[in-house]
Amino acid sequence: MKTLKFTFSTTILLAFLLTSGQIYSQIKSPKNVVTIHDIQYTTDIYGDSPLDGDSVTVFGIVTSSAKDYDLGYVYIQDEGGGPWSGIFIYGPGLAQFYRGEEIMVFGKVVEDFGTTYLSIKSAELTGRYVEIVATDIDITDSASYIGNGWEKWESVLVRYKDPGGAKLYISDPKVQNYGDYGVSVVGKKLLKRLGLILAGRQTTNYYSSLWVQIVADSLWFDNSGQMNVPPIETATWMEMDAVVGQMFYSYSDYHLCPRNNDDFININVALEPTYLPVSPLAAISEINQNDFKVFPNPASDIIHIVSESGPINQYQLYDIQGRLLAHKIEDSERVEINVSDLNAGMYMVVIHSGQDKVQSARVYVAK
Repeated sequence: MKTLKFTFSTTILLAFLLTSGQIYSQIKSPKNVVTIHDIQYTTDIYGDSPLDGDSVTVFGIVTSSAKDYDLGYVYIQDEGGGPWSGIFIYGPGLAQFYRGEEIMVFGKVVEDFGTTYLSIKSAELTGRYVEIVATDIDITDSASYIGNGWEKWESVLVRYKDPGGAKLYISDPKVQNYGDYGVSVVGKKLLKRLGLILAGRQTTNYYSSLWVQIVADSLWFDNSGQMNVPPIETATWMEMDAVVGQMFYSYSDYHLCPRNNDDFININVALEPTYLPVSPLAAISEINQNDFKVFPNPASDIIHIVSESGPINQYQLYDIQGRLLAHKIEDSERVEINVSDLNAGMYMVVIHSGQDKVQSARVYVAK
């Protein structure tokens, strides 16, 4: 069985080298590593980031891409989503990335009329692929909205949904003729806030998709970028279970921007099919569905590994060239790896646990 363990471990290592060593071997050592939450979380009354003007390195999962059948702009977010987890990124080389890919970006934090974004100087794949999930927002939460409580959702992949499971209706087909339309829950108390949706328009002020058919007015078909699907004008009889999109802040309001037709969940309108390109990394994503947690990540001193499915039998630590740096036999549900002597960069840890299970995770060392 030891031979089986070695073969399985080697398979994982080859996948790691394929995605993180051979193809993406030029990944740079990270500097000033922060999370997206670090950038976005703020108590400033204007919503400005505490890191405004700083140059930072961020790891994030691509939630919207510049590929066909997608938003046309790139957003990333911290794994798991939640408040303050998303950010819009802008710069060269971003068109190559697919949804679900983890990338490491280096750039400057910028504030632009209330919107926080990263002006990118470099972006690299880490080789990880993560299934992304939208964070639910209750669109009837008017008190939070009015109190600027939606600042935490700026640039996050969100889903308008009623907590009680009620249908959402297009209750305002055309909001102020700026391309927005509003959805709400019919029958809720009068004090409520419409959830704004924006589609069919891409300018220097708005960043919505050209792959979404449901638009406030058919004039957006070719008025501000050529739509790639036939327009269907909004109507009050349209209903859906939920709608997903990137939360975009502009002109003192929050607009949900669906990425394509699939973001309308169980809508009662026949929409064109979508053919979103899928990342090649999705084929090996099962390798990274781990039963253990690695933290902190990035780390500068000690990496902790905690198993959630029985004791860890042993671990190996490799660099991106596939060289074995550390190997230890264990019999514990919690182990520590000292990385204080390692150079800044990306590494891989391979974990062996019960029933000959072998899993891997990418870890980052920051100095």
